[in-house]
Amino acid sequence: MICRDTFGGGSPAGPSPGRREYEIICAQLENILSEACSEPPSSEHCVFIEKRITELQGALEEAEHCIREKQRLAREGREKRLADLQLRRLQLYEEKMAQLRKEFERRQKLVLGQMEEKRFYYNQRNEIVGERIKSYKNSALNAQAVLVEKAEAEREKREKRLARLKEERARSIQKHKEKARLRMEHSREVVKYRKQEEEAARREKRLAYMRHEEEIAKLQMEADVPWQRESGTRNFVRCLSHNRSATDDGVSKATTRYKPHEALVKELKEKEERQKARYEEEKAARLYEIQLRAHTRKNRIERQRENYMALLDKRVQRNEDIIKMAREKRRRGEAAKSIREARGQGVGESVTRDLEEHRKRAEDLELQRRQEALVKNYCRWNDRANRVIMQLQNAIQADDKIRPLRNRKELFLPRIPFVHGL
Repeated sequence: MICRDTFGGGSPAGPSPGRREYEIICAQLENILSEACSEPPSSEHCVFIEKRITELQGALEEAEHCIREKQRLAREGREKRLADLQLRRLQLYEEKMAQLRKEFERRQKLVLGQMEEKRFYYNQRNEIVGERIKSYKNSALNAQAVLVEKAEAEREKREKRLARLKEERARSIQKHKEKARLRMEHSREVVKYRKQEEEAARREKRLAYMRHEEEIAKLQMEADVPWQRESGTRNFVRCLSHNRSATDDGVSKATTRYKPHEALVKELKEKEERQKARYEEEKAARLYEIQLRAHTRKNRIERQRENYMALLDKRVQRNEDIIKMAREKRRRGEAAKSIREARGQGVGESVTRDLEEHRKRAEDLELQRRQEALVKNYCRWNDRANRVIMQLQNAIQADDKIRPLRNRKELFLPRIPFVHGL
């Protein structure tokens, strides 16, 4: 018999298990119940197993009850600590308010006394100050008249200075406007000069481009139509020279000097020879690359063919070995068949009987192994159940030690016997 209290308040007398330990015990009991509900061994009665399952369920319910009690105690402890904290804060607040009231009354009395003293003091001083004010008023009137005269003189001087400043400002503004106008005129002249320079540069570029086009056209005509070179060139040059000599402003300029015909023909031939040589070099390089790729491809195909032939020979040899082994097996099978036929019908019946006995022994052995496994599992979860329930009992006893006897109540926990003799 184990005593368990109602988890009332009390002074701690030793280490008490926490809610985490009870949760671990609950998880272990649930695992044991899942194993206990599996297939039982045939050597145990179902009534005993059901009784043990019921006892485990009772232990699980007790552990869950302990968890709920732990939660309730923790919640009550938090609420109690919160109430104590609020009570202490309220007491401190009341003490502080009482001190503040006393301090306020003391300061109020002190202020009233000081105000009475100040009132008497200021009444005396007001009489003295009144007499002084009269004398100060007379002197102030005299000083005010002097100040008015000085102010009039200062005002006249200020007006003169303002007039002089206005004149100087007008002169400086006029001077600034004149400088701005001059800067604008200079900027316009600079922009105009830059535009003229840009226009002249564009005109020079245009004329240079036209001269270049004329040279190209002339070279093309000389290369394509040699027999029209003399007459066509003169007409074309005369026309272009007439168009080029007249500019936008009507001023004549010098015509371009062309190279001789022989020099141009020589340059064309040299260009053709260089292009032909470069073409031959590129053609030779491409041909060499094509030949190199063809040689590489030929070598790769040759290696693939050799590998394929070696693999084919290996497979043929393997097939021949398989055929030999099959023929040997066939020969041994025919020999064994002839031997069995020679033994007769009695030998066949004995073999069938031996096979049946062997199958039966195998089934019995499998059933025996299964029963042994079930018995081991049964013993294992019984031992685990005993350990877990003992752990639960120790935890409850530890809780009982820190609670007063008047809050305890008796509880019977299940005790599962150890089954080492199965």
